Amino acid sequence: MSYQQTGNHTHSRTPSLPMSLVLASYVSAMVAITITVLLVFFYRSAHEKLMGKIDDQLYAAAHFAKDLMPGDFHDQIQDASSITPDRYEEIVDRHNRLCKELGLQYLWSCLRSGDGIFFTTATSPDHDVQKNEHARFFDAHRDPQAFDTVFASMKPDYSSFDNEWGHGRMVLVPFRDRLGRAYCFGASICIDDVIAAQRSLLRYALILGIGVIAIGFVGTFLISCRITRRIRALIASANRITEGDLSETVPVGGPSELRQLARALDAMREAVASHITALTKTENAQHDLLENLSAGVVIHAPDTHILYSNPRACELLGLSYDQLLGKQAIDPAWSFVQENGDQLTLEEYPVSLVLASRERLTDYIVGINHPDNIERTWVLVNAFPEFIDNDEVRQIVVTFVDITALKKLESQLAQAQKMEAIGQLTGGIAHDFNNILQAINGYAQLAELDTAEKHPARDSLAEIQKAANRAGGMIAQLLAFSRRQILEPSCINLNVVLADLLGMLKHVIGEHIKLDFIPGHRLATVLADQTMIEQILLNLCVNARDAMPQGGHLTVETENVLLDQDYCTQNIWATPGRYVLTSVTDTGSGIEPEVISRIFDPFFSTKEQGAGTGLGLATVYGAVRQHDGMVRVYSEINKGTTFKIYLPVVERPADTVGTKIEGTPPRGSETILVAEDDDSLRKLARTVLTRAGYTVITAADGEKALEAFESCPGAIDLLLLDVVMPKMGGREVYDHVRKQGHDVAILFASGYSENAIHTGFVLEVGLKLIRKPYNSLELLQRVRGALDEASG
Repeated sequence: MSYQQTGNHTHSRTPSLPMSLVLASYVSAMVAITITVLLVFFYRSAHEKLMGKIDDQLYAAAHFAKDLMPGDFHDQIQDASSITPDRYEEIVDRHNRLCKELGLQYLWSCLRSGDGIFFTTATSPDHDVQKNEHARFFDAHRDPQAFDTVFASMKPDYSSFDNEWGHGRMVLVPFRDRLGRAYCFGASICIDDVIAAQRSLLRYALILGIGVIAIGFVGTFLISCRITRRIRALIASANRITEGDLSETVPVGGPSELRQLARALDAMREAVASHITALTKTENAQHDLLENLSAGVVIHAPDTHILYSNPRACELLGLSYDQLLGKQAIDPAWSFVQENGDQLTLEEYPVSLVLASRERLTDYIVGINHPDNIERTWVLVNAFPEFIDNDEVRQIVVTFVDITALKKLESQLAQAQKMEAIGQLTGGIAHDFNNILQAINGYAQLAELDTAEKHPARDSLAEIQKAANRAGGMIAQLLAFSRRQILEPSCINLNVVLADLLGMLKHVIGEHIKLDFIPGHRLATVLADQTMIEQILLNLCVNARDAMPQGGHLTVETENVLLDQDYCTQNIWATPGRYVLTSVTDTGSGIEPEVISRIFDPFFSTKEQGAGTGLGLATVYGAVRQHDGMVRVYSEINKGTTFKIYLPVVERPADTVGTKIEGTPPRGSETILVAEDDDSLRKLARTVLTRAGYTVITAADGEKALEAFESCPGAIDLLLLDVVMPKMGGREVYDHVRKQGHDVAILFASGYSENAIHTGFVLEVGLKLIRKPYNSLELLQRVRGALDEASG
């Protein structure tokens, strides 16, 4: 070994053998190994075939021995005196002859009796049993353990032995006698001569192999000297390629095989360069894809430790990459929950499920709780295992997509569907109940007019009317909630409406609550029923007052807002467009999260029994929805609540609201046609109008009303038509009358219409409408107003 010192570094050079010698050695070694392997294979194969043949002969010998023995021999053996000497010597003589014919070393049989194993016969061609020695056959076997395996399995057992009895191969073949006892025949053969011949053959083969190896070494060395020079050049080029230097081409020269090798090596160099370039691009693209993927990707080791996490996964879990790397599936930094809110156990984690099943996991929804995140994140998880060639799990890839927004939309949609179903139910009940209340209230009024002023029944009638009026108010609220209340919309400015209303509200909410109104600048116009809007604001302010029993601050604010498509995509309750937003904010006790989901349900109230009907906020919800608006609520415990009302904008200026007809109208003498399908309401209207001096004609449906009108043309001054009736509704009657050119006053009546086109038609063309339930005074006022307007 020599050393060269350059500067401060010492280099050592280890001498190496010439390539030709190394190549010759390699070839010789390969030849030697090949010959050795072949010799070993040949020897083992010959040995195995020989042992198999010997085993078959021994197995047959055991069966021959059994066949030479009487069938009841072992059945009769109990001890050494069970078999007579003559019979035993006869059997032994047969077995001795069999041993000599087959070249056996030993032939014997053993019986398992009780807990012992005993010889029953024992013969050898080199030892003839003498007389009076037969009793020794029942000696206990000195090594019963050698027979335990055979008697336990009752299957033949083959083995070799080399002891004081000689070197041989033996077999034990088990049988059972008629008493169910196990016995076996053993046979052995000496194999020393066979093994000696095999070893001689092996020595000859080894000598021949060594000669072949020597000749091959010399010839290979001479040939390799001629080709190693070119090979060294190719090795140098291969080393450069291995080290990543792909710039130099491989020199081509020498024999045709080496030239082909050089060309192949150079082609490999170019292919490697191309593949490295493509692989680099692919790896960069995959890395960029994972780094910018909107879904989280986490790769786990088989022990659940995290090997990789992309930025989106870090964001969803609320940790940095360094914090996630090496973490296990369950970590104090986060936790997973089921859709019902229960904590996931370790066995229910996505990576654990994949490890347990070794199959793909799809569409598994879990929630992520993180100490730094107030709001729970919901993700849709997919995971799959990656295996090594030996079917061992190499890693588990877990991907998850944030579906928090979808979960919110799902909850909002379910709430909207629930409210729609409740609305349909309450609307249907309220409509039918409306007619009943009108009959109760109307006939109570008539009865009161017919009763003396000091009559005891007048107080009862008054109470009936009060109860009916309260019920009517509740029905109106139910109709508002179900969006079946008849609206009389007009273009209004909410700043004007609220400014007038808030003056009255100050007396309602009390002096212990500060009330502020912040009107929006240049507020847009909305098409709305002013009475209904006032009712909405009144209900919200009263609720705010009840949430601040010790006083507080109530703020009403208006502004113009624009909801774009992106906002509405994230909020299923919203519809794109321009709106006037009215916010009612209090500093009260706030609303529990579980209460907010039911806050607009009818008859749901958190107040004490008797403190409210539970219809206030239900009315707000229904009225806003009937105006094609939206209502949202935001609340925090002990911080306050905000209700936001969105009403769509119309491109028209606000109207001036006129005064309502008040006072008792004068008596009349005109003729009125009343078309009403409800018998009690029809009779009530006829009684009220008749007492006021009018001539009244009644009809139970639209067809009869049209027949009555056409039978006395010009005699009828006003048509009082129910909007929805059997056979023909009020609108159809109106259309027929107008087509015939008759100019007659029209007054429609309706509680609500299941077919919105009827009521909408009445309001759109500016016709008069009286809402059910109406009392006698309201009916007379609206009839008188319609007649006076038509006449003049």
